[in-house]
Amino acid sequence: MKKILIVDDETPITDGLIELFELNEYVASGAYDRDQAEALLAAEFFPVILADLRLKSEADGIALL
Repeated sequence: MKKILIVDDETPITDGLIELFELNEYVASGAYDRDQAEALLAAEFFPVILADLRLKSEADGIALL
């Protein structure tokens, strides 16, 4: 199973990327802020994370990584 976590605070970008990856047979999950992303990461393993460095603030994106 190919899993990916997409993290971006812009809903259309996150939702669009989830749809794109799912069309290509990935299991994609999305988070709209650092707190949601950290909760998903605590619950399961994602071999690939695609994250915006500037979430609500630049510090949030960098802190997530």
